[in-house]
Amino acid sequence: MRVLMCPPAYYKIPAKENVHMDSRVQPNPHLAWLQWLTVRNLLEKFGVRVFEMEPQPHLYSMVFAANGGWGRYNERRRRSEVVLANFLNPTRQGEKEYYLRWLRRLGSVVYELPEHIVFEGQGDVITTSQGYVMAYGIRSSPEAPEYVQRLLELKKPTIQVCITDERFYHLDTCMCSLRFKNALVYYPGAFDEPSLARIRQLNLIRYEISEALAIRFVCNSVFVGNDILLNVPDETTEQSFEMSADGKALSAEDRRLEELVGRNPEYGALLDFLRRLGYESIPVYTSELFKSGAGVRCLIQFLD
Repeated sequence: MRVLMCPPAYYKIPAKENVHMDSRVQPNPHLAWLQWLTVRNLLEKFGVRVFEMEPQPHLYSMVFAANGGWGRYNERRRRSEVVLANFLNPTRQGEKEYYLRWLRRLGSVVYELPEHIVFEGQGDVITTSQGYVMAYGIRSSPEAPEYVQRLLELKKPTIQVCITDERFYHLDTCMCSLRFKNALVYYPGAFDEPSLARIRQLNLIRYEISEALAIRFVCNSVFVGNDILLNVPDETTEQSFEMSADGKALSAEDRRLEELVGRNPEYGALLDFLRRLGYESIPVYTSELFKSGAGVRCLIQFLD
């Protein structure tokens, strides 16, 4: 597996571009680096090949590499293909040329959308064992899913959903696919009723989380093999942080488990669900990313 990431060298909050952001509350640069490095190092520990983009001083949100595009490997054409992002917010629009350059450097064929079609890449696409869930409504345009489906010649079904809750401005903030286990975790309150009905019709093991857990961005977690990098938008003790940075999964007597359940008892049921599916969970602390309304998955663009 290959992924693309961008170090947080110039990460800051330039303006209020989603409801979580406040330019008066800036990330701690040192802690942001530690949190980013933890994700990068854990991916490499689990056998993922990480490519690093060079950050640009005027592009403060480039660290959130997931939004630069979305694609897949085309079996018929035997090549990687990506649809490049068209960002909504002006502060991110300059990132496009750098993603174009890097994706081509890594061997992908890159498609560009018409300028008036907003598409924020992997943030608004979730791959399931049943097909591709593609979102619009807050960031990406309603026309974007159809364009992406046509450009990439997707053979599996595309399930279009409309997000109506601005707290969940990208699909990966309110939905997490565990596709190799035929499962889906999501927050039902983020979607309009027709979209929710389509999600509930999917032939998947579905786990619906509450608003209290959803606003902690638990859906912005990432699985690698049988390990879950569980997004936790909090600071923590040095000991707990180091345990996670070392890749130690939660255990019954784990102080990190006590911390999680103490913050929200619903973590216990979710962790039990993940355990029954065969996953080991590693809490990954992302307090500085959450100041931008982001988490673990926002840092990673999957290339394969």
